[in-house]
Amino acid sequence: MIVLAPVLVSQQVKPHLIYEINFRAFSQEGNFKGADRGLERLQSLGVDCLYLMPIYPVGKLKSVGDLGSPYCVQDYTAVNPEFGSESDFKNLVDHAHKLGMKVLLDWVANHTSWDNPWIKAHPDWYQKDESGTIIWPRGTNYRDVAALDFRSEGLRTAMTEAMLNWVARFRVDGFRCDYAIGPPVEFWTQALGTLHKQARKPLFLVAEADRGDLLSAGFDCLYDWKTYGACQALFQQKISPKAFIRQATKDSNRQFRFVTNHDETAWNKPAPSLFGGDKAALGAFIVTAFTGGFPMLYTGEEIGWNSQIPIFGRSKVDFTSNHELLNAYQRVGKSIPNSEYGLNDFSTDQTVIFSRSSKVALTWVIVNPTKVKIQAALPQAFGVIFDEVSGTQLTLGSSITLDPNQSIVFRKKIQ
Repeated sequence: MIVLAPVLVSQQVKPHLIYEINFRAFSQEGNFKGADRGLERLQSLGVDCLYLMPIYPVGKLKSVGDLGSPYCVQDYTAVNPEFGSESDFKNLVDHAHKLGMKVLLDWVANHTSWDNPWIKAHPDWYQKDESGTIIWPRGTNYRDVAALDFRSEGLRTAMTEAMLNWVARFRVDGFRCDYAIGPPVEFWTQALGTLHKQARKPLFLVAEADRGDLLSAGFDCLYDWKTYGACQALFQQKISPKAFIRQATKDSNRQFRFVTNHDETAWNKPAPSLFGGDKAALGAFIVTAFTGGFPMLYTGEEIGWNSQIPIFGRSKVDFTSNHELLNAYQRVGKSIPNSEYGLNDFSTDQTVIFSRSSKVALTWVIVNPTKVKIQAALPQAFGVIFDEVSGTQLTLGSSITLDPNQSIVFRKKIQ
């Protein structure tokens, strides 16, 4: 058995399944009210935590795309009128809380828009070149934003107070911090320590980074790009199922898991194109989510949306499509193990096979990551089981023939 390290996050905020909302694509309205009306649908997926892409006013000066980047923040303490009013946002948060969902805000601490009032009021809060001109972040092509200089104690205080504003006024439950390796770790230690002291409730804090010192600074988990890469390699038959399991269970208690997100779907490929179809994308989600960590779905992933979703403009995702796939994600999402007891790996050369244990049951996962029909030996004859993926009863003997990219998820009570 592979013993999974215990999750160190408070049970009050520990998420079962996170959902990233891109407001410009999540509803026909493209705003807070449209997202509010979709919360019950997310609840049906087993989602208990919302990660909201930036909700703040977007800068106009040097902006990019049709509507500008949501990561180009003009004001850290206001809502983007494109999405609605503060009242609309409060209603969204309150509704989520009534449904048992936590709410995380996307926080962009590394840079601001060029027309953020801080530039004129506090030019010393910004990085400058040799001539004294404010610059965009070094080593990037983010020309629509101005790089902040965290050597300024005034900036550190203002940034921390802005974060506290959302916790105090709107009762948000944490933050996903964009480009967390940009600001120095000393800032995060100071800011997150203050947040924990003054929030008066547990917070869930995600770093978009994979640097271990950020965990010591106070973050609960890091982006798990390594398992994301390993999952792609698994479905391309570049690594074995057992090699994938070794990667996926390594430090899984501190990993933020995904098979797509706003960057990947905008700049690379949506999950069905990346993994080779709806069945493959679902299988990728299953092996990623069921091996530990904090799993996430992105806007449209649950209906196999196979078009790029831009960040700088609107995209109308048709959530009325692909009901059969949606139903599969609903059953699977609710079946994700929430235990830390361990994982037993029975994978073969071609097939991912493992179980996750709890006090009362074993959750079994069988996935064919290949594009061909394969036969695999099973660790035992299971008899009649209910497959959460297909929503049907199956009879499993000591071996199984799997269709290309077929996945099976089921539970068996411990005798």
